[in-house]
Amino acid sequence: MIVFDDNEFEIIIATYNRANFVSKLLDICYDDCSKRNINITVLDSSTNDDTKAVVDDKNKKGWNVKYKKVSSDVIIGYKSVAALLESTCKYVWIMGDSRHQDFNEMDLKVFPLIKDDANFITFYPDKNKKDVYVYDNVNEFLLNHLDSTTCIGTSIFNAEVFRQKMMKDEFAADMDEKFAQNYGFAWLGYIFSSLAESSGKIAYVNIDFKNIYSNQKKQTWAKRFYGCWCEDLCDFVFKLPATYKNKNDIIRKVWDNLSLDSLTYLYKGRLFGDVNFKVVHELYEKGYLSICTEKQKRFLIVAQTPKIVVKIILPIHLLVVKMYHLLKKIFF
Repeated sequence: MIVFDDNEFEIIIATYNRANFVSKLLDICYDDCSKRNINITVLDSSTNDDTKAVVDDKNKKGWNVKYKKVSSDVIIGYKSVAALLESTCKYVWIMGDSRHQDFNEMDLKVFPLIKDDANFITFYPDKNKKDVYVYDNVNEFLLNHLDSTTCIGTSIFNAEVFRQKMMKDEFAADMDEKFAQNYGFAWLGYIFSSLAESSGKIAYVNIDFKNIYSNQKKQTWAKRFYGCWCEDLCDFVFKLPATYKNKNDIIRKVWDNLSLDSLTYLYKGRLFGDVNFKVVHELYEKGYLSICTEKQKRFLIVAQTPKIVVKIILPIHLLVVKMYHLLKKIFF
């Protein structure tokens, strides 16, 4: 078990109107954090629940959980990284409130990287990757792992690397403007620009997580899936500093890893979300789809297919895919 120095490492649980999530998460991870001398802060922007009362009740038991209220008027774009900027600890993990990792596994794979002074550690499950990848070259890291870095709750930051750049006056306004537009990569531009100006290790760790529970409605991801992973991704990558080479290759690799042109995703995007002729044509006109020319035809065909036709095709397609994987499992 790895034990941290005082104020070396802090976990910040960012939450919004989910006191029950916070209570269960604290019950799961508080002892693990306490034994390792990890600070815990709940960053609460709730408007109508009793998150503060949950924290107060835990502390009455002798726990030491800090509580910080964030105005609900602040758009979520800034909330997600406000904790990183304001923490007094060297390392910060902005944990979501609905999932957690096995701390014993973190001891083996992730926490040693903190002791080794890594600048940025992202951890996300991927059955096609080995356990740990450590890089000195930030461009190589981004080429291989960008799609695993987009969830802020599965990353640990050496906050000292990022505070100076991200404390600029326009930062909060820029973040909130982008999130108000549903821009998918608002904080990542600052993170990878900061990493480009620093020297130190960057790491990807293949580690699973456990969901507490989630009330997220099915198909909500599809509403702006392609706007995010096509237009926003290209905008974000092309604006990165010149330190990052092979930007088209970075985008191609993300699209391949996500199977962005798979019929399953395209049909769902057409039926529930943002795959329509206007969006796809705009992506085509801006040259984004030309990065991966073999995907253009399938995008355009599905985008022009009437939704009523897709509604009939989709369940048949999903059944065929399910049967294919079942037969593959049986015979191969």
